[in-house]
Amino acid sequence: MKTLVVSMVVALFTLGCQAQDQSGKGVENLTGKKDSKNKPEERWIVNKEVDENGNVIAYDSTYTWSYTNTEGDSVDVNADSLMQSFKSFFNEKMPSLWGESLMNPMFGDSLLSRDFFSDNYFHDRLEKDFFDVDKMFQQMDSLRESFFKQALPQLEQKSHPIEKKK
Repeated sequence: MKTLVVSMVVALFTLGCQAQDQSGKGVENLTGKKDSKNKPEERWIVNKEVDENGNVIAYDSTYTWSYTNTEGDSVDVNADSLMQSFKSFFNEKMPSLWGESLMNPMFGDSLLSRDFFSDNYFHDRLEKDFFDVDKMFQQMDSLRESFFKQALPQLEQKSHPIEKKK
């Protein structure tokens, strides 16, 4: 169970690194106005078939849009190399999370063995002894920010604090 939780955390963290918000570029800001600096390149392709009387018998359309980097707001980096460097950085700064067994809180204390025969042994142990996932996420985000400052000082982080929803 804990292995599944840790696997999910790692997967979400990895995917979260790729889905960072870019300060609302190309979307409406809070005032409802579109960002005029970076407008998408838009294209429509319309295909229609008509019969001999001019009636439309088939109609298909495709709308595509894309943004380009017109202001040079990105940094030219090798993403694979960057992720490998981050993995090493992360493991160096936070080894205790991955180095110890997540079952240690349950099996590491001989005084808890008397509870082993209770009906909800694992649930009770997880509830009382399992690490705080929110605190772990905060530590991981903090490590990611310090990695960016160290590895890519030319990259200006344009992130805004996100309110925690409850």
